[in-house]
Amino acid sequence: MKAYLDEQFGRLAERVDENSRQIEGVRDDTRQQIEGLRDDTRQQIGGLRDETRLQIEGLKEESRHTRVLIEGMGDNVRLIAEGVMGVIEQQEAHRKEIQAAVQEIKTSVVLAYQSLEGRVQSLEDQAERQKHDVFEALRERFGSSRAGHESPSPPFDDPALASYLPKDRT
Repeated sequence: MKAYLDEQFGRLAERVDENSRQIEGVRDDTRQQIEGLRDDTRQQIGGLRDETRLQIEGLKEESRHTRVLIEGMGDNVRLIAEGVMGVIEQQEAHRKEIQAAVQEIKTSVVLAYQSLEGRVQSLEDQAERQKHDVFEALRERFGSSRAGHESPSPPFDDPALASYLPKDRT
């Protein structure tokens, strides 16, 4: 039985040695895989760093370019604002000129109207006087008074009075 146990222990020792070798082999493989993954990860991280650096540099360049454009636009906006102010000043000057011209026209029209009003009033007064003078001349000539009810028949053949009479009665 001792031989049997020695034999069993010998086989067991061989299996343990075999398992130890296999475990050591797996460890080596795992170490190599981990090292490979570390190297791959380092390379990927390094590539990402480079790519990120390039993107950041591109963004910085774009940012500088955008600032230059914005500064240029600011100058353009200032120029446009100055132009608009000039146009506003010109419009204000034209508005004042137009107001002055309109006021001058109003004044001229008022003066002309006043003059015409005076002339019309003078003509109306003259017509009233002539009308009154014709009736007075007729009354004086034919002796009719204002209080009387009879109306004299005018002398249609008198040339001095014919010019004052209506055309249909001559």
